[in-house]
Amino acid sequence: MWRALKRHWRELRSSRPGRRFQEQYERHQRARKQHSGFRKFAQPAAGFAIFAVGLAFCILPGPGLPFVILGGALLAGESLLVARPMDWLELRIRKILGWIRRQWSRTTLAGKCAAVVLVIAAASGAGYGGYQFFVR
Repeated sequence: MWRALKRHWRELRSSRPGRRFQEQYERHQRARKQHSGFRKFAQPAAGFAIFAVGLAFCILPGPGLPFVILGGALLAGESLLVARPMDWLELRIRKILGWIRRQWSRTTLAGKCAAVVLVIAAASGAGYGGYQFFVR
């Protein structure tokens, strides 16, 4: 099982950005003929469940984005309608992260410290707000 997951991860990483999930879809559709009936049902169900948990964690305090990406990646193997937006989203996220890295490298030490304090304060506030919303 771990070997298969590592192989899938290497295939996903080796694909070029902007086509990565569509190529995963094509590989999955070729291999799907050999899958059992349970696996044909379980993978999309797991992808949908993980995606839904990720959406909930985006609203609630928690690690939502990794769950959304993982669930989307599982669903992208099943649907070209999911694979295309995942490729589009990957390109946009790469562009935003590149901009953040450039800004970070240009920022002074005081600016970096202020940004870290701001992120910690925002995360703490979100956590406290979620606690107040659900516990009280």
